[in-house]
Amino acid sequence: MQPQYSVPIKDFLHSTTGAAASLFLPPIKKFAILSSGRSGSNLLISLLKSHSKIFQHGEIFGEFQLESPLVRRRINQAGVCAYLDRRLSRLTTEQISGVKLLYNNIEPRYGDVRGIPGTGDLLEHLQANSSIRIIQLRRQDKLALLISMRLANALQQWVSGSYGNKTVHMSVEWVHEQLTWLEAWESRIVETFPEDRLLQMSYETLAANTQDEMHRLFAFLEIEPAPVHTRMSKQNTRSKSEVIENYDELHEAFHGTPYASLFSEELPSPG
Repeated sequence: MQPQYSVPIKDFLHSTTGAAASLFLPPIKKFAILSSGRSGSNLLISLLKSHSKIFQHGEIFGEFQLESPLVRRRINQAGVCAYLDRRLSRLTTEQISGVKLLYNNIEPRYGDVRGIPGTGDLLEHLQANSSIRIIQLRRQDKLALLISMRLANALQQWVSGSYGNKTVHMSVEWVHEQLTWLEAWESRIVETFPEDRLLQMSYETLAANTQDEMHRLFAFLEIEPAPVHTRMSKQNTRSKSEVIENYDELHEAFHGTPYASLFSEELPSPG
């Protein structure tokens, strides 16, 4: 459903059905997925939707949502932090409600450019609200992440569909900048939240041991486990050197650096 239709419906349910259900149900549990793009968050969300007691709103400040003037207006009327709280309140009778926030969604410039100022306050708001549990989803193979990012942008395929034979060129400067940015954000999340509120997951482990990892997540959220399933599949099955046009240049540039291991194997990277 398009955001301009789904957002008003959700607002109505929060204030009616959800508010009424909260009068006799235990307080709703809340969580936020924090990650970069192309780190497996769509896979995780599809798995969470397998659980009947969890409502997952997805990327509430994502560009697709913000294409709608109505959505931007509603966010600004409430303020970004209050809008986040609204989405984490109960819709119907669910036990847990969650949202997805990409790292760039919670940077100040993101909101300023897209007409929803205040996004730079979101991380501090999450930190101050101890009832919100944090799931940090990382991708260990950050070069595969950057490949997926460039392919998805070029082909406008974010959730499904094959990347085919599409190749990309990535400058040394851009790759270094992105790797540094990713590591800075990953460290910042760990430093911001105490261990009892933070669950760290990796895309690679989630994809390889899905049921075990989801049971670990359900335990963290203190909810009964349930079988999970997804229809999502890998979009890229080629090796890095097949996809990156200037692979040899990058391999040489990062030789002897902390990122050298990203170029040490030629197995197809999940994407």
